[in-house]
Amino acid sequence: MLPALGFFIMVLMAYVAVAIPAVEFKEPTLPNNSYTNLNWTYANITSNEDLNQSFIEWGNSSGFTNVSMLNDSLTNWYVNMTDLADGTYNYTIWAENPAGEWNQSIMQYITVDTVLPAIYIISPENTTYANKVIDLNTSAVDSSPLDVWQYSLNGNQNISFVPNTTITASGGANNITLYVNDSAGNLNSSIIYFTLNTTMEVNLSEPITTQTTLYIQNTTFLVNATVLCRQGGCGNIAGTLLYNGSSGEPDTPISITAGSEPFFINETSPASTKSCNENPVPEGGFCILTWIINATDSTLSSWKLGVNFSSNLGWTASNTTPYALISIENCFVDITVQWASIEFENPLIPNTYENPALGNAGEIYNITINPGSCDTDIYIKGTNMENNSLGYSLGVGNLTWSNTSNAYSSSFNMTQTYEALRLETPSATNITTWYWINVPPIYAAAYNGTVYIQGVESGSAPP
Repeated sequence: MLPALGFFIMVLMAYVAVAIPAVEFKEPTLPNNSYTNLNWTYANITSNEDLNQSFIEWGNSSGFTNVSMLNDSLTNWYVNMTDLADGTYNYTIWAENPAGEWNQSIMQYITVDTVLPAIYIISPENTTYANKVIDLNTSAVDSSPLDVWQYSLNGNQNISFVPNTTITASGGANNITLYVNDSAGNLNSSIIYFTLNTTMEVNLSEPITTQTTLYIQNTTFLVNATVLCRQGGCGNIAGTLLYNGSSGEPDTPISITAGSEPFFINETSPASTKSCNENPVPEGGFCILTWIINATDSTLSSWKLGVNFSSNLGWTASNTTPYALISIENCFVDITVQWASIEFENPLIPNTYENPALGNAGEIYNITINPGSCDTDIYIKGTNMENNSLGYSLGVGNLTWSNTSNAYSSSFNMTQTYEALRLETPSATNITTWYWINVPPIYAAAYNGTVYIQGVESGSAPP
């Protein structure tokens, strides 16, 4: 056992904090249980009386060593510990006065860590994203606690964060640099490059894409297409009107030359490709492009129409609307039946005949062949009249019709198959019809049936 020292000394360390009774500190010290990224440390003590000697007891789990301290006066002693391997060390400083008395400091701890943290960026990856909000998932491995996490997106200011978080990318090329600092002061960084594609949502509103639309040859029709920008700005957008010339999908720009088949753009300054007036289109912005098309197709065929949208930005992928299926016709049947129902006096008496429909006198049962329609053959048929509650039926033949006069004698019995009502009827023609019902001895009740009016191109049969 070393003897007690009857005087007081103070330890001063440039990078190591120590505590010896009555030691006066000359300069700041490193706190106990602290970390350093230097592989050396310096200890300096000052005593209030002369010392014979002083040494530092230094070591770790691998063993301890005593290193004599040097002095520039008998009251000022120092030592420089160099070539320290990474690890945790503890140390005690001893001092002896001329009387042979010893004193010691309290044991202190310091961790030497010169290795940079190992950084792993899990997300984002070096790939292309379609959503601007991207997870920032990271991890790091280090022997010292990690003090600070920061990132810089596209060279902008450093943002401190606690893993994990999200970032908002910009359209096109992006990069993110991750910085990690440990408690010893080791700073490391890692960078990853990735791309964000902005997107264009496109739609063809006219012609409709859910069913075939008929157009008469050598008439005009409208094409309307819309585009909506998502996940960032889409730059300058243009749309090209296409039809299917040699493939199953629209792939050929529609001609701007008047008279071209199967279509041409029928405008003052025709262009198959048009730019959005709203260019450049920002995120959430949209535009509508419209064309007037003349259907010149002499083959009277079916075609697919669509609009391809493209951007001047390399990170905004082009997109084509769903296609519309259209059919060019020499003409098409266009008729209007101008009533919703045929009603009779209520009640009618069973075993009465030639009862007129209520609208006969007003001649309201009109069929119109609309202007522009083909010459049309008009057919008529009906169904039995039923009372579902009673389970009784009134045969369709009890209903009669006429297309010539409000006289029962001119009428024909309704049938369940189509019968010609008027053939080769030109457009812009009105046909007035009249109806009667014969009521045999039958249970008095409400009976309902259906009358069908069918128009087909002259010379054709109804389906």
